[in-house]
Amino acid sequence: MAKVKLGLQEKSVPEKTQFGTTVHTNMTGNPNFPTPVPTLAGLLAATNDLAAALADAVSKRQASQQATTVQNQKEAAFDLVMTQLGNYVETTSGGDGAKFQSAGMEVALEPCFRLCVSMRSL
Repeated sequence: MAKVKLGLQEKSVPEKTQFGTTVHTNMTGNPNFPTPVPTLAGLLAATNDLAAALADAVSKRQASQQATTVQNQKEAAFDLVMTQLGNYVETTSGGDGAKFQSAGMEVALEPCFRLCVSMRSL
């Protein structure tokens, strides 16, 4: 006896919705399957629900991508403003670390100091 191959694990969601529509169409009024279980109405409802969920997910992914693009643009603008302000604080304070800290900014370690600290941890 032959077995039905659904291939559901290999199908994407759009392929599943198309498959559901195809099966619904082909089984409607098909004399070989007069009383399907589950009903064709149940198949159609499940297919429509999946299609609606797919459309919603696609829309939200697009909105998320757009929101991420806007976030990245705003981050770049923030970084530019903060860099300019950091340069101003550094220049105006004459390189006084205490004044940096009074502006809420940290004092960068000197490159040699970083190297020395790194070498000590070896």
